[in-house]
Amino acid sequence: MITRDELRAHLTHRRPGVTSDEDWGQLTVITEYKDLPIEGKRVMDVGGNIGAFAIRASLEGCELVKTYEPEHDNFHTLTQHVKGLSNVEICNAALTNDPTGTPKKLWLTGTGTMGSCSTTEFRGRTPINIVTINFMEELEKYEFTSIKMDCEGEEWALLGENTLPMYVTDVVAELHFTKRYWREQHYPSLLRHMRHQGFYEHKMPKSTGKNFHTIAHWRR
Repeated sequence: MITRDELRAHLTHRRPGVTSDEDWGQLTVITEYKDLPIEGKRVMDVGGNIGAFAIRASLEGCELVKTYEPEHDNFHTLTQHVKGLSNVEICNAALTNDPTGTPKKLWLTGTGTMGSCSTTEFRGRTPINIVTINFMEELEKYEFTSIKMDCEGEEWALLGENTLPMYVTDVVAELHFTKRYWREQHYPSLLRHMRHQGFYEHKMPKSTGKNFHTIAHWRR
């Protein structure tokens, strides 16, 4: 596994109005996804932000990492960061359960901090228009074996409403609890759904309450 200093050395570009300290918060991809199999794997990066995870996956010897990032400033910075990495593919779109090409709104926070955005509407956020790619079609096209997911609420639909192909052996997702129905309804339902598919909790997610998130790692 690469070190924080090695990863930081590759994060040389900045999003507009963002300090290096804010972007270096992306270094948490080392610890948050520390047990996700990468070397020799085909990895799906759902919510690529500025490319920190994609860089890590590339340097740790993945066969392929494809990273999906719908927010334009994030994607521009991501493009600069992964330039020249032959085992990285990038896509300026959101993964959803909608048919590929379906227009959708992306809701941006009022600040540039961490480039946070969501396909879920939040009061006080600014909407922009984006296009979508169907999650399952993309998964089956590339036969990804490992999935890293940080998509600010869309994880409940992507994981909770689909049955993952058997070649997917590891899923690490950041689960968000901002909405009451996410933490009270989707959370227990998702645990049951993943177990029904033969996954066990390599890292058990814990519901942390309103406005918080947690990391879950499922493996089979």
